[in-house]
Amino acid sequence: MPPGLPLRSGPGLSPGGSTAPALQCITSSLLCLLGPLTCPLCVTGLLCVLLSLSRARAQGSQACNPRCPPNSECVNATACRCKPGFASSSTEIFTDPLEICDDINECVPPMKVSCGNYSDCQNVEGSYYCMCSPGYGLLSGAKKFTNERENTCQDVDECKQNPRICKGRSTCTNTQGSYTCQCLPGFEINPEDPKLCTDVNECTSGQNPCHKSTHCLNQVGGYQCRCRPGWKPVPGFPNGPNNTVCEDVDECKQNPRICKGRSTCTNTQGSYTCQCLPGFEINPEDPKLCTDVNECTSGQNPCHKSTHCLNQVGGYQCRCRPGWKPVPGFPNGPNNTVCEDVDECSSGQHQCHQSTICTNTLGSYQCHCRPGWELIPRRINGRNSTICKVMPFFTWPLPPGVHSQSLSRFFDKVNNLHRDFKPVEAKDTIQRIMQDVDELLETPGDLENLPPSQKHCVATHLLADLESDLRHLSRGLPEGTATFNYSAGTQLSLEVQERGDGNVTLSQNQAKMQLNWNLAQESAHRGPSVVGLVSTPGMAKLLAEAPLVLEPEKQVAPHGTHKDLLPRVSSVLLSDVISAFLSSNNTQNLSSSVTFTFSHNLVTPAPRHEVLCVFWDHSQNGCGHWATAGCRTVGTGDGSTTCHCTHLSSFAVLMAHYHVQDDDPVLSVITCVGLGVSLLCLLLAALTFLLCRAIQNTSTSLHLQLSLCLLLAHLLFLTAINRTQPKVPRCPRPALPGVLELRSQAAGLLIKQPGSQGSP
Repeated sequence: MPPGLPLRSGPGLSPGGSTAPALQCITSSLLCLLGPLTCPLCVTGLLCVLLSLSRARAQGSQACNPRCPPNSECVNATACRCKPGFASSSTEIFTDPLEICDDINECVPPMKVSCGNYSDCQNVEGSYYCMCSPGYGLLSGAKKFTNERENTCQDVDECKQNPRICKGRSTCTNTQGSYTCQCLPGFEINPEDPKLCTDVNECTSGQNPCHKSTHCLNQVGGYQCRCRPGWKPVPGFPNGPNNTVCEDVDECKQNPRICKGRSTCTNTQGSYTCQCLPGFEINPEDPKLCTDVNECTSGQNPCHKSTHCLNQVGGYQCRCRPGWKPVPGFPNGPNNTVCEDVDECSSGQHQCHQSTICTNTLGSYQCHCRPGWELIPRRINGRNSTICKVMPFFTWPLPPGVHSQSLSRFFDKVNNLHRDFKPVEAKDTIQRIMQDVDELLETPGDLENLPPSQKHCVATHLLADLESDLRHLSRGLPEGTATFNYSAGTQLSLEVQERGDGNVTLSQNQAKMQLNWNLAQESAHRGPSVVGLVSTPGMAKLLAEAPLVLEPEKQVAPHGTHKDLLPRVSSVLLSDVISAFLSSNNTQNLSSSVTFTFSHNLVTPAPRHEVLCVFWDHSQNGCGHWATAGCRTVGTGDGSTTCHCTHLSSFAVLMAHYHVQDDDPVLSVITCVGLGVSLLCLLLAALTFLLCRAIQNTSTSLHLQLSLCLLLAHLLFLTAINRTQPKVPRCPRPALPGVLELRSQAAGLLIKQPGSQGSP
């Protein structure tokens, strides 16, 4: 635009000439060529005239192609036209540079071109071309042509052109415009590759006419109908063709040894079975082999419980167990055999040693020691190899330093029994010993003249020797319970058991013992277990004035403060003396306690008296004493006392009397005088507070009550000072300190009370 020519402001224009309508007017300068007034944006037409002049100068200097859209050409340098093969959306000739020339698809209806038969039209940018359809080709061998006149398309034989176009197991067949791959018999087209043929499995697909007596065997490109195992072709039918028919093969005739030993062959359709003979079964690892059935371990036998099953090859026998024999009428061996016990002892079919006795048991026997005999060490009682020896019977020696004709005669009798002892006479020997002991205790003779210490020694020897002999001799007694009574009150109770169970109780007139059988069986002694209880009332004559040794906790001063006031204890025997023993010698520390119940005269313990369960301890200089260690008094009353002891010995019930030294007489006088003065003063004070009305008030009332309380307390203390004896003295009696304490408390109250009340 020439300088100095301003743009007119108006619709679509801006004074600066930078608005879109102004640019549109400039870019559409072609319209101004047709006339200045054709540009609607130029109001006066002046702008269009200038643009037209500018365009005219430009055309004279360069072509108009840049103003035409792509795929178009300039017409007379003033307009545009689409090139061949392209078309605009408006007129053929256009002046709008924004017009678009689109490709014309000559191959779609309405068809403007024709390629002819067996050909296809192919559109390209601004043009098209023709080419033969797949499976056809031009005679010239060219690939493209432009119209129907040039069409020489004819069928192409792909099979000749590429002989390997179809893959193995197939043949190529040409068709009009194409070809097909045909599979050979026994093959079929692969669904994933139509040029490839794969084998048809006629056996699995059912595409075979095989007879039911045959089985189909697939092959590449075919199949065969072959006889199944155990079948053969019927004569006249070969094995393999589609019409094969088979018949069963009798394997048992064909191979008589096909089934191994202990079995028979049985033919079946297409096979055979091996059936085992009775008493055999098929071997799981080899179905042609039969193995023996062990009816004894499998329980497949009806043998009676008195027999045992004996397995044999192909069968079994029910034979009597060792120690049994067939019941008359029943042979030994068949399935219905019934047996009965053989009495080896009565029939002499035993091997017991002559020192033992045979005892028959079900199916066997046992060898036990004869009465009065005992096992040889390292032997077991009850076995066939049991051997026993004569039980020892010890002599009774005289206690040293004791001279008594009665005791000497007694020991002579006992030692004569030892000299003439025979094991079979164990029971008689026990009775004679007990009879001699009873007579000695009933009439002790010069034993009563012995000093107490020697009497205690004699009692110790008698109790120990009697217990030892009874323990040994009782083992020779048969099992069971026995009680022997004698004129002087002596009693012996025994219980002998091979294997005891639970608790055992031995009862006598004045005593009873209860313990567990396990205590009698805890020892290493082999043989029957023995529990015995001996009651010797006459032993009290020898045990009079016997010393009593208390346990440490019982040896306490009556009041516990002065060691010089330890009690002196004397005792009185209340019950019979009893001795308990077991077959075991080790009875000093039992695993469970033994209960003794004594009957005695009804007694009521006085002050400083106590009923005690005691045992005779042999350990003091060989003469012994009463002791309480290991024995506990459980209860006493109604003429009966129960004791628990953890060891065995000789036992009794005593009444213990504790002799305590009297208090200091000076202290007693001071106590009595002090209490008397206190009582007098308290009495006067009480009368004063009670009768003197001038001083009566709340304070004097309290003083009166306090005086009366102290008066009663002092009076009670004074009257009962000699009556406070415990059952077992343990507590001291500090009389004077108690009185002084009470008086000090009373004085404190008397001093404090008036001040607190403010009385005169």
